[in-house]
Amino acid sequence: MMERSALNQLTIPSALIKIIHEERCGARYGNAKVKRGFSDCDICPRCKCNCESSLHALRDYRMVRCLWSRLVDRKHWSSFFNLNLSEWIELNLSKSLGSENEHNWSDTFAISCWLLWKQRNNIEFNNSMEKPIALVTRIYS
Repeated sequence: MMERSALNQLTIPSALIKIIHEERCGARYGNAKVKRGFSDCDICPRCKCNCESSLHALRDYRMVRCLWSRLVDRKHWSSFFNLNLSEWIELNLSKSLGSENEHNWSDTFAISCWLLWKQRNNIEFNNSMEKPIALVTRIYS
């Protein structure tokens, strides 16, 4: 597992570093939003079925999985969809998992995570209903 000092040296959004650190300390996002008074429950605002962890918000929510299935080369799906948060981020920043035409997967991955997090917050705080798959054009622009 990546140490916090190693995470700080990577060129990734600071929000991802914070997510990794909080997950490693056991501060699942859903719990954090309840503790901070942002919400009175930790249920995912999109699916209304699961407790919302950072990994659920960024990868495991079914509509987010559809987006990743479009971005990630099928031969990498097994590892991509089955790692814990830290391992998942480390894999995506160190290997090229995108399609054959993908030139810089780590950038695509980081931009995708940032846009997914931003979209998720728009759903939570602004009642937006945009679907994750709508992000494809913004990810590649």
